[in-house]
Amino acid sequence: MILLLACTDDVDPCPGGELIGQAPGCRARVKLEGTLGSLPAELRWPETGGDEAPVAVFVPGSFQASVVPVGAGTPQADLSQPVVTVHVDLAGDAWAEGLDDRRGAMAREAVAMALRYAACEAEDSEGLCPADRVGSRRDITMLVGHSNGGNLAVATLADPSLDLPAVAGLVSFETPAGASFVNVEHGANGTAYREGSCALGDGGIDCPFTTTEAALDAEGEKACADLDGDGTCAPPEATAGGSADPVTGLHALSPRLRTMLDDSGVDALGFDSVDDARDYWAERDAAQLVPAMALEHPVPAILIATEEDHVLEGLHDHPHVYGLYERLRAAGLWVRLNPGADWTAFEEENEPGAAFGLSNPAGWLTPEEGGESMQGLFAAALRELTDRTDGDSW
Repeated sequence: MILLLACTDDVDPCPGGELIGQAPGCRARVKLEGTLGSLPAELRWPETGGDEAPVAVFVPGSFQASVVPVGAGTPQADLSQPVVTVHVDLAGDAWAEGLDDRRGAMAREAVAMALRYAACEAEDSEGLCPADRVGSRRDITMLVGHSNGGNLAVATLADPSLDLPAVAGLVSFETPAGASFVNVEHGANGTAYREGSCALGDGGIDCPFTTTEAALDAEGEKACADLDGDGTCAPPEATAGGSADPVTGLHALSPRLRTMLDDSGVDALGFDSVDDARDYWAERDAAQLVPAMALEHPVPAILIATEEDHVLEGLHDHPHVYGLYERLRAAGLWVRLNPGADWTAFEEENEPGAAFGLSNPAGWLTPEEGGESMQGLFAAALRELTDRTDGDSW
C-alpha cells in the first residue's frame, strides 16, 4: 500500500521562483503558443525531481480563466508524490484578442495546447517540454478537472476538432455535471431539491425542483425556483444569475429553470432563451458530452467525491457525481469512484465499474475529516491510473 502524506490545501507545496525556468525547487513558468496566440503556463514537479513521473494537466474550477502564477489555494496534486503537473490560463490578452468565451471552444483549445505540451508534442517558448526540463514521462499524459474544471476536461476530450495527444486518464473532483448544478440553482442547502428525483437523458442530468413556479429577484438579474409563490426571489430561495453567455451577452440558466420562467409568465429579458440555454450547456456539460468523449477519447476515469460536497453540501445523494459516474459507466468506460485502497491511506474503497445508480446510490465517499487532503486524493488517482496503465490492469 502506498500511503500519501496529507498536507493542508492552503499551503503551497512548491514555493519560490518568479523567472521563467529559474524557479528553485519545483516550478517553472513558461509561455505556450497555440493557434489563438500565447498563454502563460506553470510546470510543477516534486522537489526530488520529476524523473519517470506522469504528467497531468490541471483545469481549474468555477469559471476561473487565470491561474498562473499558481497560488497556495489553487487545486493541485500533492508534490510529495511522483507526479508532474501543468497549469495553463484559459484566456489572456495575447489569446483570442483577450476574449474569454466562458469555457467554450477557445478554452478547450487552451487545454488541448497544454495537453500537447505535457505529452511533449509541443514546446514552450524556451524550446523545451516537461520531459526536457524534469525528465518526466512522455507516454503518460492525464487530465484533471477540479469542480467545474471537470466539465471543461470532458468537453475537451469530446471535441473532434482538437488535435489531442493520447490521454491516459481523466480525474475529476466533485464536478457539477449539469447546468443546474454549475449554477447552484437548487441551492447549496438543497431547499429546492428533492433527493432521488434526478434522471439521466439526452440532455444530461435533469433534476426537478420542488415547485413548478419561478421568479426573478427585485433587480431582475437573478432567477429562482419560487418556493413560496410570492412572485419574487428572497431567502431561503436560491438565486442563480446563470453563467454569462459570450454569444448573446445574456445569462444562461439551466433549460429547466428557464422553461419554468416562461411557464410562470416572467419577462426574463436578461436571460438566454430556452433554446440558447440548451446550446450553451451542450458544449459545457460533461453529462451531455460523455458519449462524444467515449467516441473521441475513451479514457478511464476516477471521480473523486467526499461525504459533503465542497459547494453543493445540501445535495446529500450527490446527483452530479453519481450521474456523471453512471454516464461514464453506460458509455462502456472504465470508471471508479475515488482512488483504491492500494493508493491511499483509506481502508475502504469502491470496486471499479460498480453499479451505484443515480436515484439511490450507495457508493463509498471519502470522509471530510481524518483522511487525505484534496491534493493527496489527486495524486492517488493519478498514481492509480498510471499503475493500471503500466500493468494493463483494467
